[in-house]
Amino acid sequence: MKSYVLTDNIYTLVGMQLSGVEGQLIKPTDSFDTVFNEVIKNDEIGILMIAPKLIEANQKKVDNVRFNQAVPLIVEISGADEYKDNQNKITETIQQAVNISV
Repeated sequence: MKSYVLTDNIYTLVGMQLSGVEGQLIKPTDSFDTVFNEVIKNDEIGILMIAPKLIEANQKKVDNVRFNQAVPLIVEISGADEYKDNQNKITETIQQAVNISV
């Protein structure tokens, strides 16, 4: 089984391609639905990584595949922008779980 990435960030796409993962850059003018349907019909793809913004914009379609199909496994892959924002969220989650402030 292969991995595949759908992203709106060129740097994420290039990084994944350098590690051997094929993918496609989704531009605002592209249709996510068309590309997404092609990818989920491909039996060779076992893991589909999608950028958070694309998931948010197409939540119902992505959730339908996540909950009703075993393959491909759909995971969210954060780019550089999302990673910066997630640092604070991780810290907040830990502080809430432990009930302390740092």
